[in-house]
Amino acid sequence: MFALEIADAELRDYLAVNLGRIQELFSPRHLIAFGSRVNGTARPDSDLDLIIVSDAFEGIPFWERSRRFNELIPWHLRVDAWCLTVKEFEVQRRQVSLVAQACREGVWILSGEFLPDSEVNGVMTPEEQARELMAQGDHDLAAARANFNLDLYDIATFLAQQAAEKFLKALYLFRFQTLPPRTHDLERLANALGAPLEIVALGRPLTDEDIRSRYVDAAGMAPYKLFDAAIAQERLQQAEKIREWVQSCL
Repeated sequence: MFALEIADAELRDYLAVNLGRIQELFSPRHLIAFGSRVNGTARPDSDLDLIIVSDAFEGIPFWERSRRFNELIPWHLRVDAWCLTVKEFEVQRRQVSLVAQACREGVWILSGEFLPDSEVNGVMTPEEQARELMAQGDHDLAAARANFNLDLYDIATFLAQQAAEKFLKALYLFRFQTLPPRTHDLERLANALGAPLEIVALGRPLTDEDIRSRYVDAAGMAPYKLFDAAIAQERLQQAEKIREWVQSCL
């Protein structure tokens, strides 16, 4: 059945080889393929994106689930497996989320019964989700300051970028009630929000540091050797200015 719905040969091959084993090991209620292998934008080495909904994942930490899934169902390309319990899936499909987007735009390989609304708790509105993103951004900013005080300037710089990204994505979610673009480019996010030019300009150096603060090849040396107090302090101030503007718009 799935061969009629999926044009991507790699995804077809994966399912032809592994669908029976997935059913045997996890008894999934739903199985959804999404992303580039479904929308026609995949490169030869692109990931396979799957949502596997099964109560077999109950009690297992979220990121551990994907590791276990891929150990049991190996493939020569990376499989980005979103392994959710039934109730987790039901919450996320009712929110602004990648899961909800996959439900709309992906291919349902397997589809079982849905839970009634009366059995699903904890669904957040877009406004509530935006507040949670802001709270995490504030946490990242506090962690950036703490690392600055420890003279860990590369980590402080990276966390400043992370905080600013969350602030902008919180506003995007609040304003448009849809998923923000999947990007670390703060300049792009600020432009999409119609931010003033001075806010847009803050996005470029913070975006550049997202890469330079983590990767030797981008920094040209161990990143901790590149960053000093002056750079980190400036990036912290830029993240704080982005936060002030975002807060004024909420």
